[in-house]
Amino acid sequence: MKNLPQQIDQLINDVPSLRSLIDLAEEMGITTWLVGGVLRDLLLEVPIADIDLVTAADPTPLAKSWAARSGGRWFWLDRERKQSRVLLPNRLTVDFAPLRAPTLEADLLLRDFTINALAFKFSHSATDNALIDPLNGRHHLVKRELHVTSRQSYVDDPLRMFKGIRHAVTLDMQLSETTVAQIQEFSHLIENVAGERIRDELEKILAAEQCFRGVRLLQETGLLRVLLGPAKGSLNAEVMKAQLQLEQQMAQVRLVVGLEEEEPIREEPFSQHSIFFLAALLAYYQPQNLPDILHRKLRLSRQQQKLILALQQTPSEHWFRLAGQLPTGRRQALLVEQLGYMPDEQLLYLSVSPNPLNFNKAIELQESFLTHQHLGRIPDILSGQELQKLLTEMPVEVTSFFLKRIKAAEITGEITDKNDALQWLKKKITD
Repeated sequence: MKNLPQQIDQLINDVPSLRSLIDLAEEMGITTWLVGGVLRDLLLEVPIADIDLVTAADPTPLAKSWAARSGGRWFWLDRERKQSRVLLPNRLTVDFAPLRAPTLEADLLLRDFTINALAFKFSHSATDNALIDPLNGRHHLVKRELHVTSRQSYVDDPLRMFKGIRHAVTLDMQLSETTVAQIQEFSHLIENVAGERIRDELEKILAAEQCFRGVRLLQETGLLRVLLGPAKGSLNAEVMKAQLQLEQQMAQVRLVVGLEEEEPIREEPFSQHSIFFLAALLAYYQPQNLPDILHRKLRLSRQQQKLILALQQTPSEHWFRLAGQLPTGRRQALLVEQLGYMPDEQLLYLSVSPNPLNFNKAIELQESFLTHQHLGRIPDILSGQELQKLLTEMPVEVTSFFLKRIKAAEITGEITDKNDALQWLKKKITD
């Protein structure tokens, strides 16, 4: 690991507005310390995602004044606890919080893991200061071991159990035996955590390069059972890993088909990769009352809930057979439309999951659908008004029924144009 004071000095040089923060803190007589993740990431030599600062007094006046001086945006994180955030123009976030205990050392003992129980006085010359490390967190970083600070840590905030697994897979660390045992002991406390918080941590686990290892850890610690209930199916992360090469294939699909970089699903808390992986995990696990889990325990959006439920429905063998036989064009597009909700997303999922649909065929089907769709559906060969003229004495529901039947007949080749559709419909009415 590199020299930490030099790294902190470099951080201040790279983000000049931090120098004005130090000046302002000195003017206001407020002592500040860098804590937690920023020090951990500097020691691990990984990119800095955000900066956490603690102060002995209320940091709110400091945070507000610095936001105005640096051109950042200030807002509350937790007003009651006087925790706030400044978002800088370069998108770096700096979080401000007061000590949660009478002393800095006591505050560090209240944190989640020893690798985050670190502090360093924030001043112009970092070389004049030293790392404050009461629980030997730096040594644990060197050994790549994750140790919980105390048994009380999980009681104070049960979400830390998910956070520990997230650290393990994103920082390539091993959970200590004691940490695993204590997660197993306290896993039931996850029931008391808000679904939004669980969702955010789970997304980070599933989005990680070691997501398959994350699933194993969730299973071994008992967290998966608490979250999803008892497993009905056989869950084997190694099998999933062999069958779901998501990142590589998804990138290839996007490149060939020419999809936009940002899709609707990416505006949600879960990325498309994570949604697909979660859908595959649920298909193996087969939990009871899946809609309730998606809504109440994971707090997914309605769109995401509907998509995951749709992805649990594997098309019939007949559908896959037609997918391999139909020529490019409208018939293929109609076949994709049969998948139902968000058919283009479902098609991508089928191309990267254990189904008899090869990669090249998925691209071909996707191109046909994108060519012929309008607002997410394939226009009817006969309009509803044209159908109603022939079905004058029949209920409106019959019109929708025959529109679907006509599309199905197009797929099989019984109908090739509008005239065929009219003749086919007249025959069905008179039969």
